[in-house]
Amino acid sequence: MRSFLSNGDQTSLLGNLYCDADFVSELIAADEKVMIRERCGGSGINIIDCHYVGLEDFIQDAGGLNMAHKSTGGISPLISQNVTVIPRDWFDRPASSIEDDIVGIRLGDILSKQPRRRWGTLTLSDDVHVDLSALSSPVFQGKQVILFCSDVDVVIEGLWWRRNAIGLFEAIAAGGFYAVSAMNFSLFIGECPLGQLININKSLAFCDALSNLDVPVLPHVYAVNDHQRAKWVEYLNQRPTIKTIVINTQLQRDRYSMREVALTVKELLEHTHVNVLLNGRQLRSDTVNSSGRVFTANQSGLKKRAIIENALKRESALSA
Repeated sequence: MRSFLSNGDQTSLLGNLYCDADFVSELIAADEKVMIRERCGGSGINIIDCHYVGLEDFIQDAGGLNMAHKSTGGISPLISQNVTVIPRDWFDRPASSIEDDIVGIRLGDILSKQPRRRWGTLTLSDDVHVDLSALSSPVFQGKQVILFCSDVDVVIEGLWWRRNAIGLFEAIAAGGFYAVSAMNFSLFIGECPLGQLININKSLAFCDALSNLDVPVLPHVYAVNDHQRAKWVEYLNQRPTIKTIVINTQLQRDRYSMREVALTVKELLEHTHVNVLLNGRQLRSDTVNSSGRVFTANQSGLKKRAIIENALKRESALSA
């Protein structure tokens, strides 16, 4: 999830002129449009908005706009510890180098090809597919592995549109993962709430498809306004089998974005039963961090450890 504001305290009073999202769907409240800063252009660039000509096709692709229609049933583990996400350069290390029994791997590390820049644009190859060979690496032996499906938009959207052609869900199911987090389709503060709701439902549809294959899933919670937070509270309270949700905080680099994350986490802690796994940065909140229900999943610990190890090697070589 990504969000941004050029001026976090400035709201647009022209939302009703710029956006028709609430006329398209009764699931969207009129005051969800207060942060709209410019007219929904209908271009289909970056986000599908309420004025896009082919809007209905995208709504159908997300399985509709009603979150309740995504069951996300089956097993969903309770994650009650920080999770070390293994960087690629650690794959050949012995499993004993990581003390934890539960570890993570990034979506990009199980793809046959990485996105490449062509003519100034980042693109994903049409023949990309899931490659599970990384799971055979020494560091993962005897571990329970969580797949974190967070990545840049070109990867997430590219895999989504190719999902049937490449058998995406079946390939992920073959990995035998301890759990799989939902894809992080982007939400931007200030953009059309209809496009935001489409992306929320696409992420849930991803979970739903994996759940139908008996894959344990961790929904990715998106929310950039109070109405969306209320939808998530209702959704999760109606599904007590969901024990843990994920929020991607890797790209939240400004205080407005992290403020929305903090508000969402606070709402979940107060009104639902779930644990929260922050995939990326930790929140700077004593209340949140002392709750006993918020944990992090990232590579920072191993990266710091590698820096220290390399420094010690250089020091040893100089003193030899």
